[in-house]
Amino acid sequence: METAKRYNCPELCTVFCANDITTFQGYRPNIIFERQGTIGQGQKVCDFHLKNGKLKSHN
Repeated sequence: METAKRYNCPELCTVFCANDITTFQGYRPNIIFERQGTIGQGQKVCDFHLKNGKLKSHN
């Protein structure tokens, strides 16, 4: 978000956030991407997590 603001285009931050979902889907089922919110979506923090998809607790 800071970089997008620096270049006067904060709206691009949401595009990058949306791209995370597409990018990390390619790692399934070995790595699972989870996120509840992002700064670009108005949250205080980006809380994304990459989890080991081979663990039974994540399936």
